[in-house]
Amino acid sequence: MPPREDYHLHTTCSDGDFTPEDLLHRLAEKGVRRIAITDHDTVGAYLDGKVGGWEAIGFGRRCNVEVITGIEMDAEWHGVELHMLGYDFQLQDAALRTHLETVREQRESRIREQIELINRKLGEPLLDAAKVFLPGRFTVMSPHLIRVLLAAGLFDGKYGTAKKWLKEQIPTQASVAKPTAAKAVQLIRAAGGRASLAHPGFYMKEAKLDLRALLVELKEAGLWGVEVAYPYIPSGIVPDAAAEQALIEEIGAVTEELELSRSFGTDVHSAKDFEREYGK
Repeated sequence: MPPREDYHLHTTCSDGDFTPEDLLHRLAEKGVRRIAITDHDTVGAYLDGKVGGWEAIGFGRRCNVEVITGIEMDAEWHGVELHMLGYDFQLQDAALRTHLETVREQRESRIREQIELINRKLGEPLLDAAKVFLPGRFTVMSPHLIRVLLAAGLFDGKYGTAKKWLKEQIPTQASVAKPTAAKAVQLIRAAGGRASLAHPGFYMKEAKLDLRALLVELKEAGLWGVEVAYPYIPSGIVPDAAAEQALIEEIGAVTEELELSRSFGTDVHSAKDFEREYGK
């Protein structure tokens, strides 16, 4: 059975395939009744039409889907990149808006530099900034560049190969500052929201982080919860359903021990993700 709640979803405001309206319509058809749109470092999906966005909360009401405010923020913990989910915060909070605007500007500078470097490296104007910085795309990220490269027939259509090439062959001077994980938690809390650590299995498997040590520190900063249930199989960090369940149970046990709340999300970005989680 598809979930009736989903607190980790992406739209065209960052690196998702669906506009907020389209995503909500599809979720409503599947019987989902409560969600958070958690685009990367932006709340564009929640902005009203007067400023070029979508008013997801009001549209959700018309679809009979309750929408709470959400975001997925880049952060770091002792040099390792983490993602922090935020829920039920105030959109107009000044400190949060200032942080997101700074990140938006830095991401834009980095992508513009990367476009120039990629075109120079390939010897042709393959990437066009006008086709990357699209209306309604509030956060511009490396996936937007990688998709163009793959569509042009490069890297045998392999996303991982293109991602590695971009990282190794297209170094940039522009950087995007990441707050510490504790600071990200505090920004969300100060805006009246709840912070939940996104997909901790990645940090455990890929960065070999001690989950308990991480959560103890973040709880002191005000962490509300942990994204315990999550589809890890598609990423390849676990080989099968049994390994995924074992990882989820391990995360759940530490979460329970530390008396943190549990959150759940499918992390849907693409049509393929949506079909995997919700069916055709």
